[in-house]
Amino acid sequence: MVFFEENNSLRTFSPNLEKQIDSKYQLLKKLKSNLGLYKIYEAYMIRFKEMPKTICHDDLLPINVLFDEKTNQMKILDLEHVRLSSYICDVARFGAFYSGDKASFKKGFSFLDEEENIQLFLKTYYSFLTPKIKKQLSFDQFMQDYHLECLNQYLLNISYLEEISEEVLKTDWEFYFYQLAIERVRLVNKGRKK
Repeated sequence: MVFFEENNSLRTFSPNLEKQIDSKYQLLKKLKSNLGLYKIYEAYMIRFKEMPKTICHDDLLPINVLFDEKTNQMKILDLEHVRLSSYICDVARFGAFYSGDKASFKKGFSFLDEEENIQLFLKTYYSFLTPKIKKQLSFDQFMQDYHLECLNQYLLNISYLEEISEEVLKTDWEFYFYQLAIERVRLVNKGRKK
């Protein structure tokens, strides 16, 4: 899955980067009533344009990864959303939906795992980035990119709302992903202060 863009031939994947950026602008408009969330999502959009690009599964969740114990091979399923996107998209999607919160897990909002396993996963992924990519990214920048993309992943789950603010939330689903987005804003701000 770590196949980085070296030429323009990868730009033919759909939706192309321009369409992805346009959809992010549409989402940004829905955040106007929450200035903190708006500013961080706007920073994400700027950073998204600068991030290294790679072929991304775009639905990489544990349910789409099978492990064959006989051959010791992993198989990735459900490739209908494959496209060119940020190098951190799949990693964030995979990590963002893990939670040690059993109540959320029982409601079907997340996959259950412990925080230290997520951190190990992130450190391992970073260690496998190519030297060319690592020249562009410190581990701190990698983690900022991760938190920004997690924010995007959470907001995508409630992007059907006409406005994204605490006042308009109605369902457990909406509150859950909104709160996770707010937590990512806090993590991004904390990372900026380093």
